[in-house]
Amino acid sequence: MYRFIQREIVLLLLVGIITVPAYLFTRTFAAQNREIQIQSAARWYQEGQQHLQAGEIPEAIHSFYRARTDDTQNFQYAFGLATALAAGQQDQEARRVLLGLRDERPENSQINLQLARLAARQVQNQEAARYYRNAIYGDWSVAEAGPERRQARVELIRFFLDHQDHGSALSELLLLSEELPSDAASYLQAARLFLEAGDPQYAMEHFVQAMEMDKQSATAAAGAGEAAFLQADYTRALRFFRTAEARGEVDERASELLEISRQVLANDPLGPRLAASERRRRLLSGWEHNLTRLQSCLEQQALPLHPDFASLDALQAEALALQPGLPRNLRRDPDQLPSVLDLVYRIARATRNACGAPEPLDQAWLLIGRKHAEEEP
Repeated sequence: MYRFIQREIVLLLLVGIITVPAYLFTRTFAAQNREIQIQSAARWYQEGQQHLQAGEIPEAIHSFYRARTDDTQNFQYAFGLATALAAGQQDQEARRVLLGLRDERPENSQINLQLARLAARQVQNQEAARYYRNAIYGDWSVAEAGPERRQARVELIRFFLDHQDHGSALSELLLLSEELPSDAASYLQAARLFLEAGDPQYAMEHFVQAMEMDKQSATAAAGAGEAAFLQADYTRALRFFRTAEARGEVDERASELLEISRQVLANDPLGPRLAASERRRRLLSGWEHNLTRLQSCLEQQALPLHPDFASLDALQAEALALQPGLPRNLRRDPDQLPSVLDLVYRIARATRNACGAPEPLDQAWLLIGRKHAEEEP
């Protein structure tokens, strides 16, 4: 019995002597192999990044696939693959990879942002808006929390504007305006977005802020001028446009709006602090100009085919009936001035619709008439 036990102990010792080195060797070999795979994955990932930056999308996808195969647990490799797939228009495959990552990290902002972009591209509007908001309010790194988060909100605003959802765009813009850094470029961007969303008042406030931050910015001054122009504040618009000119070159639109603003202020017969004689002079000048344009419009050979021809003919008859003694009648009864201005406005609007392409003076009379038509009770 003793010999049997002794033999078993010797056998166990021999097994241990053989097994332990084998185990240690296997473990070391596996660790070395794993390290080789990790290094290989890192090299493939770097290659993928280089291909992606160079716009070599098929090569980038291949490299990221290899990186992910060598290291299946690495988040960056899988995210890089999804990014390359999206860049290669392989949206369904990119979405599948991203949703797998999102199952593990539902609050990750970069994942949600990529899903939002894919949904927007597929015109899945509700899903896109949801993913954008998940991205904005998700987890950002410390470095990304400011600029990247704001950029995601700007993307959402642009998404709403592209789909004519100005109400939602304005709601996001108000939130964006509360987190702007103190630099002119950020305020300029917000101002332009407010302008596009149809809120010239907030746009002007942000353009003015940008003007104060950058005393040399002609762009900010011209933007403020356009915002004031859209609010029918032509005095302030002209001042901003002239400031823009003093600061540097202005674009064609700013130059055109400056000239229209000047014409409005120089021709409005109901402008403030005008003598009665100046009101009559301005109105009669506008009357002659718009009547001449009406006659020219009627003389166009193709015009009888235009649907507005009958209304132009009727307007001419109405004007000709009023014309005899008009200057004298306006002197005797200044209260006629608004009704005459209304006819001038109707003529200007009809000729614009029928003959198009009005000059700055024509546009000025349209704005003068519209302004005072809106002021009537």
